[in-house]
Amino acid sequence: ALGVSELEAKIKEATGSEPWGPSGTVLHEITDACQDRQQMDLILQVLYERLREPPASWRKVYKALTVLDYLAKNASSRCVQEVIHGQDRVDELKRFRFVEQDTGKDQGINVRERSSKLVELLNDKEKLKIEREKAEDDDDDWDKPRKKKSDDDEWDAPKSYTDTDWGAKKESKPEKKADDDDWGDEATPASKAAPIKIVMKGVMPPAAKTSPTPAPAAAAAPAVDLLDFSSP
Repeated sequence: ALGVSELEAKIKEATGSEPWGPSGTVLHEITDACQDRQQMDLILQVLYERLREPPASWRKVYKALTVLDYLAKNASSRCVQEVIHGQDRVDELKRFRFVEQDTGKDQGINVRERSSKLVELLNDKEKLKIEREKAEDDDDDWDKPRKKKSDDDEWDAPKSYTDTDWGAKKESKPEKKADDDDWGDEATPASKAAPIKIVMKGVMPPAAKTSPTPAPAAAAAPAVDLLDFSSP
């Protein structure tokens, strides 16, 4: 996380008087910092101070509106609620005036148009929802993981683990059975335990069962030699 002084420097860098807009990297860092309540308060405080810059510093005012617009589309729901609550500061800039003396060009029109569009967005819940969904889809290409805006309704609530979370239900693992054939298990399985032999003294063992003796077969008649011609 960014320190207070570092974060404030980032915001002022994003809302400076240079003739170019804030970089995407700085906008992402500011948006991520809004997940912390104290840092979010500091960010909004610096941005609202920028909105009160004198007309000659119209670029700072315009860039502050740019950052607020980005936060409305990308920051947490808690931050969006704070921006909506403070939209009166933005609404006042619809009457912003500044004309360059050298060129006679009305630079205030940039601030007026930007503030009008932002106020319109903050008061149109359906449009704001669509813009946040579009920004979430575009954010998939960013190389830094960000918290999805659809999940931050419970902005600072502790995470509740479900059964699908790693390590959430270690106690539900089935007990190991005695006969499990786990590799490396030195315990003797119950099913392979040696049988216990019990010897009872003074008790005659039961007589072994005998099969009945088969009756002797009848004596076979003497064989007759059919080739013996001496017999009558």
